Formats: sequence, structure tokens, C-alpha cells
Amino acid sequence: MSKPTLLVEMVFLPPQEGGRQSVPVFGTQAEYRPHLVVQERTVRQARMIGNTVDERYLGVGFVDGPRQFGFGETIRCVLRLMYFPEVDYAELTSGTTFTVREGARIVAYGVVLERRDAG
Repeated sequence: MSKPTLLVEMVFLPPQEGGRQSVPVFGTQAEYRPHLVVQERTVRQARMIGNTVDERYLGVGFVDGPRQFGFGETIRCVLRLMYFPEVDYAELTSGTTFTVREGARIVAYGVVLERRDAG
């Protein structure tokens, strides 16, 4: 069964802003699989209760994206909704803003341009 996908526009944060040490490489066998948190793109810290993250994480896999890009550059990518239908991704619709997480660390932010449901 194929999974729904999202076309997104996003920006990876540089290391000095808490982002990754290097941008991910798309188009290789090692699919990049972070989480999205639906929230304003300006958020830069996870909401914590004690040592526990208090946010809803949505697992995605990057299916396609530019082969080369830099930090701070706006890019377009295609993301697969990895755990559909077991996980409810209903809030990820056109215009929804999000941050990209690696654990509690925010490494990127973006907006959903289009949702493509599996056919």
C-alpha cells in the first residue's frame, strides 16, 4: 500500500542556529526520516515538561529533494507520511506550517504546499 505524500517548501537551519552540522543528502538509499511538529515556523525550542517533549511528532521520510543546497536556502521536497494510516496526519494540509525535528532539536522549518493522497 502506498503512503500519502506532501510537497513542502522548507529551510534547514545552520549549526549556529541549532541546526544540523551538514544538510541531508537526498536521492540516496539512506532516506532521511525526521519528524514534523505542526506549529509556527518561528519556534526554535521544543516544549518540554521536565525531561519529556510535550509535542506531537509525525514521522516522515524524505522521498525527493534537491541534490545540492545550503543552509538558509528555501527548497522544495516530497515527504512520505511514514506511519499512515496508523498515525493520523489529518492536520498536515496545504498551508500548514511545521518544524522539522531530530529528537528535541529543531533543524528546519517549512510549510505544506500540497498533500497527495495515495491512489
